Amino acid sequence: MKNARLLRLTLLLTILLYALPFGLTAQTVKKADDISFREMDSLFTWFRQNPPAADGANFTTRWAKTKAFDTYGFELSDKTWGDYHRYWKTDPLLAAAMEKSYPVLYYLNKAVEQSVADIVSTKVTHGAVIWKLYNMGYIVKTKDACFALDLNQRGSEQLVDMLDFAVVSHIHGDHNNTIFLDAMVAAGKKVYTPFYKKGTLIDTTREFNFGGVNVRFTMNKQADVPVIVAQINCGPSANNYTIYHIGDSRTLEELNPTRHINLFILHIENAINTGQSVARVKPDVTIYDHVMELGHAVDKWRWSYQYTYNKIKGLDPAKSLILTWGERLEVGGYRL
Repeated sequence: MKNARLLRLTLLLTILLYALPFGLTAQTVKKADDISFREMDSLFTWFRQNPPAADGANFTTRWAKTKAFDTYGFELSDKTWGDYHRYWKTDPLLAAAMEKSYPVLYYLNKAVEQSVADIVSTKVTHGAVIWKLYNMGYIVKTKDACFALDLNQRGSEQLVDMLDFAVVSHIHGDHNNTIFLDAMVAAGKKVYTPFYKKGTLIDTTREFNFGGVNVRFTMNKQADVPVIVAQINCGPSANNYTIYHIGDSRTLEELNPTRHINLFILHIENAINTGQSVARVKPDVTIYDHVMELGHAVDKWRWSYQYTYNKIKGLDPAKSLILTWGERLEVGGYRL
């Protein structure tokens, strides 16, 4: 408690020192002369302008660019992330102040804000658009529906009005944001999880439809923790583009899609063989994920971009993707 008070005082003093002389508010304050924040701005712009090439031609260039994520990501301890995560609900002003003090949090907040604006403004008449947010969190928008998978970052509740449903694969805090789930339920929106009693509990194979979008859930586990596997067919308007998101699933034998998978999203290192998983699912493209999850200790289970790229460097780069926060993919014959 004493340390938390000291952190809050330090950060709020930082706001005052930078804000008062220039008449700025806490929302606009950052160390404008700090090269690290300028580097984050430049990096964000670069990744938005250079998505994965269809032929994988920019794989190594993107790999090199991610070194900055690892550098700034490893500067943030899991304890500091835990404080930030807690302040989302208890002290939003302090959470915002932390985003002005840590480059990696500044980048994450920028990615979320830009993605929210992009999601709101993007129109889809054919195909689908997929936004990568934090950890294994995604937003998918089609002509018929807009939905969230494992959404877990500050500001997620801003998306509630445009979402039709949300899926949370399991209860662990790096995939689950109860502020967001509470806001979804309060707005009368559907929530599917294996643990959240205010929503629809999933503990066996079930299917649901939202317009042309078909959602099929099956069960898996991470040790003794139930995990939802979500097979989502985005419907005829998206050429039936199908996503297979397995969260932190560990049981290979329970990965049994019932149709062709276009996009497979899996954990890069989770006591399940990634190569065998891809061979079993047979997707067109795989996103290797759970990269730089800041809630894990720096020296334990915080998989870096360099680790992830090194693990998949021998694979076909056109079929093997690693995304950064705030990036988007246009799939399924996307058209405005």
